[in-house]
Amino acid sequence: AAEFGVGVVAVRNATHLGCAGYHALAAAERGMVGLVASNCGGQRIARPPGGAVAMLGTNPLSVAAPAGGHPPFVLDMSTTAAPTGRIRQAARAGRTVPEGLLCDDAGAPVTDPAAFDEGRAHLEWLGGPAGRFKGYGLGIAVEVLAALVSGAALGAHPDALDGDGRPSGRDDDIGFLVAAIAPGALREGVEADARTLFGALLACPPTDPARPVRYPGWHEHHRAKERTERGVPLDAALHAELAEVAARHGLTAPPPLREA
Repeated sequence: AAEFGVGVVAVRNATHLGCAGYHALAAAERGMVGLVASNCGGQRIARPPGGAVAMLGTNPLSVAAPAGGHPPFVLDMSTTAAPTGRIRQAARAGRTVPEGLLCDDAGAPVTDPAAFDEGRAHLEWLGGPAGRFKGYGLGIAVEVLAALVSGAALGAHPDALDGDGRPSGRDDDIGFLVAAIAPGALREGVEADARTLFGALLACPPTDPARPVRYPGWHEHHRAKERTERGVPLDAALHAELAEVAARHGLTAPPPLREA
């Protein structure tokens, strides 16, 4: 990308890439725009609007860019209303989830996160009932970029029609499309324009003075800095699960810095 202005890589037969924004940010840290799209391979998690079986994954999409001296812009989102990790984390901690993330077969909202893996609820698309076709469309767009381009397993495939409506549990043959775009190789003045763009957003007058206007990546940048210095908070259930995994592999899990 530094030489030609753009670099693109397609990957197939992969497994979960983790946080898509982490990989997109790697390009931003080199002064470039990063793009990451990932389908979920043969794993079916979300149903098409009006559909009775799961046929697509959460299909995350991330775009990151330098912000001209401000914290980098990092958009990292599932195309469903929430990623499965958020739902399962809430279930593990015994918390409910807000309405708009899960619904039952009749479309009624569900706030019990355990209902997802039990098959009593499924994920909504980004945009909720009124805008779900936008999230659904973005999910298909990621499928095109990550699976059709790479040759990875398709979520929407005839064998998905034999599903029982619940997530399939498979995560094999995931596809990625990863791109780095170096606008500085194409024209001058990009950094100054980025400073103007993100500076103007930060300067936008807020409706609530206690909640200033920010952009995706701003809070995460400051939170990452704080966590690097002070540690990462984990709920007790997650720490216990990680300790169990460590013990199973003959490792010693670090003790918590302090009990919650």
